[in-house]
Parts: sequence; C-alpha cells; structure tokens
Amino acid sequence: MSNDNDKSSAKAGFIGAAIGAIAGVLAGVFAIAPKGAKENREDVKTKASELKADAQRKLSEIQVELNDSLDKVKAKLSGATGKAKTELQDLQKQLETKVDEVKVALRSEEQQDDSVIKASKDLISAVKKKLS
Repeated sequence: MSNDNDKSSAKAGFIGAAIGAIAGVLAGVFAIAPKGAKENREDVKTKASELKADAQRKLSEIQVELNDSLDKVKAKLSGATGKAKTELQDLQKQLETKVDEVKVALRSEEQQDDSVIKASKDLISAVKKKLS
C-alpha cells in the first residue's frame, strides 16, 4: 500500500512540476514577447542611422589624416630627386585618389562598407613608413 502512495505522490509531483514549467514558459513568453513590426522597423531605422553617422565620422577622420599625409608628401617632394622623387609622386597620386574616394563616400547617401576606411588607413600607414 505504501508503494501505491509513493507512486501517486511521485505522479502528482511530476504533474505539478510539469504544470509549473508550462506556466513558467507561458509567463516568460508573454513577459518578453517580441516587439511588433512597427517597433522593429523603428529599431532598424535607428540602428541604420547610428551606423551611417559612425561611418561618416570615421570617413571625416580619415579625410583629415589623408590630407595631412598628402601635405607631408608634397613637402618632402619639393626636395626629392631621382627614385625618391618618383616614389613620392606615386604616393601623392595614391593619396589624391583616396581623398577623392573618401569625398565621394562622404557625399553618398548609401551605407558605406569599411573597405574605403581600411584601404585609406593602409595607405596612411604606408605613407608614414615611407616618410620616416
């Protein structure tokens, strides 16, 4: 008889735990229900605006660095001769091209990827190495 009592107590405990688990899951789903479509669109717009502003800020910083590097190359170029002059003229052309790319990217209304920024940083690093 005590064996039957143990079985029904275990069964009742299991059923109680299952009901509690289901109630917990339902409460959790309703408490943290996903946002509506309108809220999601607003979140996406906000995030897109933040990303665009961040990209614009980075591009502006890169533009300043590129122009500084270009000025340094031009200053070195005035006293350079031979192979050094040719290398500096090449760097000048690369910098001028990259400055133009950054200007276009800054004017663009489209989302920019980081390729222009990365390529610009790589060029700035190369210029710094060359000038040091």
